[in-house]
Amino acid sequence: MPSVDSRLFGAIERGPLAILHFSLASHNRCSTKPQKLYEMPPPPAAYGHGGEGPSVWQKSTMGAMMGGGVGLTIGFIFGSWSIIRQGAGPRGLLATLSQYMLSSAATFSFFLSIGSVIRSDSMLPSNLEAAHRHLAPAFMVRSRAEGTQLMKARWEAERRRLASSIQ
Repeated sequence: MPSVDSRLFGAIERGPLAILHFSLASHNRCSTKPQKLYEMPPPPAAYGHGGEGPSVWQKSTMGAMMGGGVGLTIGFIFGSWSIIRQGAGPRGLLATLSQYMLSSAATFSFFLSIGSVIRSDSMLPSNLEAAHRHLAPAFMVRSRAEGTQLMKARWEAERRRLASSIQ
């Protein structure tokens, strides 16, 4: 059996993933089960029962949280840039930076939460809406006159079908 030094040297030659595998194997020497280098994470739990999607309130909250994170980051970047260029002002460095960060976080949170609600505003759940679009007829009515013409053609076909079934 090769020594630990020779196995480590071989792992170094093969690259960083081999080093990671070597370190994992050296920590788990007592296990007889072969170790997997990567494992898939478990699937996310469904919202509610039957695999329904999140509610409008949950979507709004998620949008606000994402907007808050983005707003804090953008506020930090632009606030720092403003302080570097113009100075902190009479309120001081921390107060000026926090005002930039909090105001941009509030703005981004507000608009992203509204955007999440508007995006999720539909009569059907998203999975049924996708199926409805997939099964929709290939033709679309482009004008009122075309729709009228199509309805008259369908009525005429229905009249012919009823007349032929009576005779």
